[in-house]
Amino acid sequence: TGNDNTCLSTLMAWSGVSCSYENQKKKKSVTTLFDSFGSMKEGTVTAIMGPSGAAKSTLVDILAGRKSVGHICGNFTVLGRTFNISGDGMDRLSQLIQGHSAYIPQQEYFYPT
Repeated sequence: TGNDNTCLSTLMAWSGVSCSYENQKKKKSVTTLFDSFGSMKEGTVTAIMGPSGAAKSTLVDILAGRKSVGHICGNFTVLGRTFNISGDGMDRLSQLIQGHSAYIPQQEYFYPT
């Protein structure tokens, strides 16, 4: 069947993904991303959409293995390997993602030639 996605391999899936930061002034945690889930399948285009302030950039940074600040937790499956992340344990996941993907930052920098 032409529109049947059930046979496509899942390249990445995530569930329960959250990100929070410690507010030093107020001595409490601020959550910017809570309980996100989704998946990316081969041969498809995946869009992360939402209003301004919806933590789209935070999610994309996490999925690209580029998030270096904040408390990140959740379940990830990348190329068949499963990771349960809590706290600062993103190193192995980041290495796997960065070894198999490309990342283009939101801000583009142009330098004179």
